[in-house]
Amino acid sequence: MKVLNFLFALCLVSFLASCGGDSCEVADWVGTYTLDSSECTDPDIEFSQTLTIGTGSTEGTITVDGLEFTPNTENCTISFLGDSAKLDGGEIKLTVAGDGTTCTATYK
Repeated sequence: MKVLNFLFALCLVSFLASCGGDSCEVADWVGTYTLDSSECTDPDIEFSQTLTIGTGSTEGTITVDGLEFTPNTENCTISFLGDSAKLDGGEIKLTVAGDGTTCTATYK
């Protein structure tokens, strides 16, 4: 019984360590995501139906639509020219700002 309790405690610690905080790695970003919802008042801004993220050409980078970014691994975000993306589990929340308008999209 002591062995089972020890194994359970070990599994619990491993689970908490792997899921703790908002940190993430490049591999967590990589994948193809589908637009789930979007909101925008600017008719000139349209979100793609799919978002494909790959590994970048250098360590610690990702590519989105041919552009290379270095994600902040502490809070799972990317910022670029006032726009941002946040990875939250299997979901990416994209925010596009410009000319007094802020548009958001959620990809899953």
